[in-house]
Amino acid sequence: MLSLTVLTAVLIAQLLIIAAVLVLAARAVASTSARFGTGLWVALTLYLLGVALSLVHVAIPAEHDGVAIGVGLALIMVHLLLGLLLFRRAFRLSMARALAPLAAYIGLTIVSAILLYAVIRPSVLEAFTIPTQSMAPTLNLDDRFVVNKLLTPRRWDLVAYQTNDAEPVISCKRLVGLPGESLRFQNGTLYVNDEALSGPEVLAGRYSAELADAPELTRYRDGQTIQLGDEEYFFVGDNVERSKDSRTDGPTDREKLIGVVDLIYWPFNRITVLR
Repeated sequence: MLSLTVLTAVLIAQLLIIAAVLVLAARAVASTSARFGTGLWVALTLYLLGVALSLVHVAIPAEHDGVAIGVGLALIMVHLLLGLLLFRRAFRLSMARALAPLAAYIGLTIVSAILLYAVIRPSVLEAFTIPTQSMAPTLNLDDRFVVNKLLTPRRWDLVAYQTNDAEPVISCKRLVGLPGESLRFQNGTLYVNDEALSGPEVLAGRYSAELADAPELTRYRDGQTIQLGDEEYFFVGDNVERSKDSRTDGPTDREKLIGVVDLIYWPFNRITVLR
């Protein structure tokens, strides 16, 4: 829920700033229709247009990277052209003078991108795509979700983290074990410090230390006690029988945690607030 609140606040602030800057740019080239209300309407229209064009882009399968880049560039040009026409009409400017608010809009977009990549993504929110079915049915292949880096991970949260591989990749699994705890998988039940925990319904009765499809890959066996260190976390995928997670890779150090998944935002029919 925090991600949704932050995103809403950022959107409102962005719309207000864009409206104000567009009005100032239009007035600078002698527009007589440059009022804040008009600027706000223009900013909202530009945002909705951007969303519509983005839906075209995100619908391209992840494996077609070359196509996605080409389409993305074309959509940016379409967005700017439609923006130019919108500025001309809304502020009653000639095509040449409409270039002033367009330049201001491009400048704001560049500043927003810098803030996004330099501030928001490293320390607040970051979007990821799930590349496997290891978290099905909670997260399906190619689901897109927001990871919140301000939240403290709690048991049962979906958490993004770096794997222990020689070349680490970003993984997303369910947090089942916290620092200093002892874990045991036995008869489909997870025991933490010798206490049986029920957990989410999706995992009820399915806990196992071994992957059903590849038991030779697992480090542990049912009934074995797993002791976590003071900085270690233990993760299991919801697709228990086929998930490569802490059962195969070992516990994850605190420094490798990225954040908590609290919002699935794509596809639309799967939009869900997780925390």
